[in-house]
Amino acid sequence: MRYTSAFLLAILSCTPAAHAVTALVTADAHVVSSNATFNAGAAPSLSVGGEARAFLQFDLSAIPPGIDPNRISKAHLLLFVNRVAQAGRISIAPVLSPWVENTVTSGSMPLLGTPIAISNPIAQPFAWVALDITAQVRGWVSSPATAFGLAVIPDISAPASLLIDSKESVATSQPARLQITIDGPPGPTGPQGIAGPTGPVGPAGPRGTQGPIGPVGPTGPASLQGLTTRVVSTSDIAGNTQALRFVSCPGTFPIAIGGGCGHRDFNSAADDIVVNFTGPESTNNFQWRCILKNTNSSPRAVQVWAVCSK
Repeated sequence: MRYTSAFLLAILSCTPAAHAVTALVTADAHVVSSNATFNAGAAPSLSVGGEARAFLQFDLSAIPPGIDPNRISKAHLLLFVNRVAQAGRISIAPVLSPWVENTVTSGSMPLLGTPIAISNPIAQPFAWVALDITAQVRGWVSSPATAFGLAVIPDISAPASLLIDSKESVATSQPARLQITIDGPPGPTGPQGIAGPTGPVGPAGPRGTQGPIGPVGPTGPASLQGLTTRVVSTSDIAGNTQALRFVSCPGTFPIAIGGGCGHRDFNSAADDIVVNFTGPESTNNFQWRCILKNTNSSPRAVQVWAVCSK
């Protein structure tokens, strides 16, 4: 991923509500895996590729202390490539333990985390490479004690071999740096706007499943004391005969509000009685009327009853 200086300014520019700070490199070195005692902390270039990998540490004091990490809207690592021996990609991994510039070697190098950024192919020297490491910088702000820096390593899929300017460079003098964009603090809440018109009523949702049946309540009294009474009339119907039967409410409870009729006894003879009608008498409101038929040749006892109200 190569950028000209003008293009870098364009992609890293701030919005009016934000400002940029630069975190300069304070320690850089590279190590070579085949030489466990080799240290290049004072070299003018950092070698990355083959057996070499580089380490960078930054001064984060330009970030206001106590800032909300979410106010860091963007953070880029900027590397200046001064030589390309083999075109390819580089990866950036967080350093997870302390290290010292003038003593770090492949035999004592710090622990590394999983790569957090991979560059586009790098083929030309004397060009900037910018990699987005916003999440990592937010993590350092949240936990400053973990800010051990970054490692620059060749990418596994397409490893590059190149040199990057160190802070000791005197030829091109473009050491690594972090360009960090910080959003301004939230402004005060504005006044509530005018309520908009009520929208149309949406369609009815699907009908829900039926809930469970509640428990059966306690049995109420047989009658409302002082408001209702019950009257019963018992008689026989001759065999194979249809008959009318009435029961009349007393004068003290003159309104028939309910009733019924049927065979008097709980036995097999009850099947012989057919109820064709049961209800209040249509010409008055103090009688309950039933039309019954005895389908047996023998007489059958029937009852008519009514609930009467004042």
